[in-house]
Amino acid sequence: MTSETRNRRFYKVKPETRNRRCYRYCAAASVAMFVYIAHSCLRMSLDVIPSMLYYEARIHPQNDKYATCSGRRRSHVAKPTNETKVTAENRARFVREGLYENIGKGSGSYHVAGVVLHTMSQVQHSKLGIFGTVGEIGVHHGRFTSFLYMTAQETEPLIAVDLFEALQDENVDMSGMGSLKRFVESLSLYGLGESDVQTFTTSSLDLDVEGSSWLADKPGIRLLSVDGGHTAEITRNDLRLAFCNLLPGGIVVLDDWFNPPWPGVVEGFFQFANLDNHIGLNDHAASAAAAAEPQVVYPFLLCENKLYLTNDREAHDLFLQTILNDPFLGQWVSMYAKVGHIRARSWPYFMVNGTRYVRCRTKTELPLANHTRAVWLERLETTSDAETAIKKAALAPPRNST
Repeated sequence: MTSETRNRRFYKVKPETRNRRCYRYCAAASVAMFVYIAHSCLRMSLDVIPSMLYYEARIHPQNDKYATCSGRRRSHVAKPTNETKVTAENRARFVREGLYENIGKGSGSYHVAGVVLHTMSQVQHSKLGIFGTVGEIGVHHGRFTSFLYMTAQETEPLIAVDLFEALQDENVDMSGMGSLKRFVESLSLYGLGESDVQTFTTSSLDLDVEGSSWLADKPGIRLLSVDGGHTAEITRNDLRLAFCNLLPGGIVVLDDWFNPPWPGVVEGFFQFANLDNHIGLNDHAASAAAAAEPQVVYPFLLCENKLYLTNDREAHDLFLQTILNDPFLGQWVSMYAKVGHIRARSWPYFMVNGTRYVRCRTKTELPLANHTRAVWLERLETTSDAETAIKKAALAPPRNST
């Protein structure tokens, strides 16, 4: 049947009949669309609502141990030592051969992270005299974790917290896909084994703020990366865990700061900074204390989507000046937000929570990976030579007095 014949037959039908048919067709299509939408909503609710209820119950636990912090672990420092957790040979090989490229990473690029962590850890050890626990919440496969562990001294415990494969149903925002098997395999690339790290396959929401369940008899935290769930609630929770147990002058590295896909990280940070700095107070008292002293959390560096924080003003100033005066890092950071309509001498400082910080330049301005690797390797070797000299001096027999 041609289209002309079909149209002729259609228009021979009475208008009333033709309208009734159109109404029936439209009604049938509307019902089908309604059923489809209702079915989709039902499926989504069955998947999401139980997770949300479970999630809310975890975010707002009734047990007081999750809500208060005495800060007692902040004074528990590890014994100073010149022995490193990873040997000098393994550190050099790991960097020289670029073995960290074999470890799966989460989000972002790590061009200068190794140099930054090594330099800041040297300041902590030699100038601030703090030694403590090193670890990460949300290790994924362990690339950034390896940079953290490379800075650890022999007496500094190593920890790792992740959902890994076993608990991915609790990964409410799908912000990562950790693998315990691959994480353990990554340790061997720089000479560590599974027994060298205490691994927790759990949600960070199950960790108590006091650290009794995950730090136990360990010293306070010297260096911790927060890269777990990226919702505001989980970010706030993880910052509470970190800062409650952070040694004075310790460093917390917050991942995905101002990363557009994860706005919850920024929201959770400011919730913590404005209310939770005075842990142990109720919300009203905490708000009043935060209003009187808002900048208890001190950011000093934003680099490759990671915000470096400390809890001590003097340590903040020391870290900041160390970066600015460093012959390598100093040329890749900026103190000023370059705004087009403001004169060059009037550019505003980078500020977060009332505190000045410096920012790494964009990816196109960052140094080439090979150049960064050479600088990192040179600093590791210099540190190793200094450690060897100290060990030899300690083992040398005392001179006979004349």
